[in-house]
Amino acid sequence: MAVIFRRGLNSYVYANPSPKTKRLIPYLLDIQNDLLASLATTVVIPLCQTTEIVSTQSPS
Repeated sequence: MAVIFRRGLNSYVYANPSPKTKRLIPYLLDIQNDLLASLATTVVIPLCQTTEIVSTQSPS
């Protein structure tokens, strides 16, 4: 995956490669820390516009 934006030493923003979710969640913020380096996973925060979150919530 290509890095879209880098801030500091450990903060990277990537374009979401998933065809199923990239329209709603176009970017992923990688917050993996060296403390978790031994795990075969990556910790990410999905980034999307707040208008997308509100429009996808089910009615009360």
